[in-house]
Order: sequence, then structure tokens, then C-alpha cells
Amino acid sequence: MAHPGPVTQTSTLEIAAQLRLDLERLKKDMGDPAVDEEFKRTRALARDLHLSGVPSFVVGKEIVRGARDADAMKRLIKSAQGL
Repeated sequence: MAHPGPVTQTSTLEIAAQLRLDLERLKKDMGDPAVDEEFKRTRALARDLHLSGVPSFVVGKEIVRGARDADAMKRLIKSAQGL
């Protein structure tokens, strides 16, 4: 989320390397058609909900745009649960 430039395969792999992730597994997963399908479904849902920015959340029946701190998220979740 803090990466200042465009997200590309190269930048993704560079960040993953900095985080000491398993690069071979990441490359394999990036090429998995099931992962591509999940991204397509997620993009379609975001489009249908008119979500164009990140982060965005659906909490109960409410669409929450933009970052929230942990306490705010907990309050939103409790509210959605009727607590």
C-alpha cells in the first residue's frame, strides 16, 4: 500500500523479496488461472458497487471507503452485528 509508484510485476517481486517472501511460490501463484479468475470476480464486484479506490470495505450493509484505524473498524463491525 505504501509503494509510491505503479504496481507492476517487477515492483511486486521487488517488494516481495524485501519482505522475504517465497518468490518462486509467488511467481507460480501469479500465473495460476484460479488467481486470475478471483481478481476478475473481485474487479467485477467492485465495479458493481461503484468502488474505485482502495482500500474499500463492505461491512454489513455499509460501504466504507478509505482507510480506518482498528478501533473504527471494530465499531463498524459491532454496529453491523447489532451490538
